[in-house]
Amino acid sequence: MGEVKALKLYTIQSLNILNQLALGRYVCDAKKSGFIQEWGFKDAYDWMVEQMISRVGVPPEKIEYPVWAFADIDNPNWMSGGFGVPGDVMIRVDVEIDESRVVMSDFDGWHSVLNDYPFFDTYEEYDSFEEMDSECQEKVKLDSWQRIFREHSDEGCQITFWELRLEDVIGVTLFVVPEQEEHFGEEECK
Repeated sequence: MGEVKALKLYTIQSLNILNQLALGRYVCDAKKSGFIQEWGFKDAYDWMVEQMISRVGVPPEKIEYPVWAFADIDNPNWMSGGFGVPGDVMIRVDVEIDESRVVMSDFDGWHSVLNDYPFFDTYEEYDSFEEMDSECQEKVKLDSWQRIFREHSDEGCQITFWELRLEDVIGVTLFVVPEQEEHFGEEECK
């Protein structure tokens, strides 16, 4: 049997998950997830659940969606990730987790899935896609999403896993979500 590799990651969560962690584990509550409920990304999250099942197995009982984390644990800009509302108190939970429990994917590529759009490497692929009938486009789109699981560096790598266990936690940092200094497109709108 090969050596199991532990990954150091972090997840940004609301302060109230500490109560769940104190009981032994934290799991995603889909009813409280704006990404799933309010922003209309349920289909994308359901797709990721299918990918998790095929890669690491079925979730433990009563778990519907994975926990999300990031690999760039030494990134000095971790608070600028768009988590929470400015002024909210949040926590960064540093974890060390067995690689066999996680699925790694490309953060930017995930946005293709969120937007129900293909993940292409070249303009030629896009041009070819535009010429296909809708049935073929759907197949090509779904196939292209598998690219988010290609090997990549820690920067831009997101990690999903079914549950965050108390024994996975190696540190907790309390922080207040900062005001964003500049918003994309702000200059063009003035």
